[in-house]
Amino acid sequence: MTGLVKHSLQLLHLNLPVLSEPARSPGFSFEQPSADYVALSKQLGVNTIPLRLCELAQIIREETLGIYPYQDVASYLDQQVAALNQGKANRWKTYEWRWRPVKSYSSSSYYRHGSNSFSTEVYDKPIPQEVLPTIARIVKRMPEAEFYVSDVEQFQDPFLAVTVPGSDTLFVIERWDEPSFR
Repeated sequence: MTGLVKHSLQLLHLNLPVLSEPARSPGFSFEQPSADYVALSKQLGVNTIPLRLCELAQIIREETLGIYPYQDVASYLDQQVAALNQGKANRWKTYEWRWRPVKSYSSSSYYRHGSNSFSTEVYDKPIPQEVLPTIARIVKRMPEAEFYVSDVEQFQDPFLAVTVPGSDTLFVIERWDEPSFR
């Protein structure tokens, strides 16, 4: 399992340079666990989340244009927040970015509660029509997938991420400009 978890983390850190704006990586490779490993894990009732993450990674590979490396996205959002905080008129207000769920998920309130990067408040801005088919294709193949949108007050450049219940590993799969698309 250690290799599986380690590999899940490697998917998020593709060793690409941090750019001023994150670029989507059209392909990412990962090792699928062997059928014996999957069968034994299921028989023992272990590795559920890592195995679901591997399934989700395969779906993303087949159904999207690729992923944005998580560290690049986080660095980009950190830079935007720093710029907003530097130029703020009200010194009592501090800007931050958070991942907000696109709808209420029963699992999001308990396993992400202590995280600074997640909010339990549902994303309340419209998701562009061009992004909805991507969500639909993933939900069709993995109905329990959970989607999150990055949100920064005063900054209109959100990212869409997806994960499985119980995991804090996010695959960033879409991006758009508000109010116009991309």
